[in-house]
Amino acid sequence: MAVVEEASASPPAEETHALLAPPRVAPPAALEPVGAHTPVLEVEAHAGAEGHNTSLTGLEGERKQVTILYCTLADARGLAAHVGAEAMYRLMRAFLALAQRVVQRYAGTLMQRLSDGFVAFFGAPVAQEDHARQAVLAALELQQCVRAELTLGEPLRGVSLATSMGLHTGMVIVGSLGEEP
Repeated sequence: MAVVEEASASPPAEETHALLAPPRVAPPAALEPVGAHTPVLEVEAHAGAEGHNTSLTGLEGERKQVTILYCTLADARGLAAHVGAEAMYRLMRAFLALAQRVVQRYAGTLMQRLSDGFVAFFGAPVAQEDHARQAVLAALELQQCVRAELTLGEPLRGVSLATSMGLHTGMVIVGSLGEEP
């Protein structure tokens, strides 16, 4: 059982921007606050071209409350050194496949795959009333599955798996930030 705490103060803007800046999200120059702690996200199949200077004036989009789940395998570098590159590759493929199933079960969207984890959105691009609850449930289920290790199918030779997770809920503007390349 995990303890969930609610923070009453909003994080500094630079922390929010760092959390919300995966490649399929708007270029960093476009992540200026539109309102009080309202970052701009581009949640489309095609991200805007890097290097385009997009003005926030005339911005069209929909304000949505979303929850972002960031998850990595704890000490992935040490784990890779212990099990080897091929075994780590198979482990990450299995971990990301498991993450995809769990995130989808809770109506989330796996937005970015990382070398040691992933970023998932809940509440965007499809709105959900209980996106924060769904994200917490997805995180807890994924944590339980990783602890069981059986679903990942990779012999770890005495090393146990652990995850590092972070959840953040906040208001964003969902829409296109420019023309497609």
